[in-house]
Amino acid sequence: MGQRQRKVKPFLTHHDRTPMFPRQVSPQLTTIQTEVSQTVAEMCKLQKTYNIDEAQAFEARAKAKDAEEK
Repeated sequence: MGQRQRKVKPFLTHHDRTPMFPRQVSPQLTTIQTEVSQTVAEMCKLQKTYNIDEAQAFEARAKAKDAEEK
């Protein structure tokens, strides 16, 4: 019975503990968003190039097969 009772801290919601969060992380998030946007744009360009190359390879295989059959 000689134990002291500890005060329990109330649960803090996300809104209670994040007043400084946006200012600290905003530059990092902006950098990450820029990098992700650039990566997605690059992937779109590469996918277009891949699709063109794939179509050309398919046509070349079809022509080679036709030539082989003749």
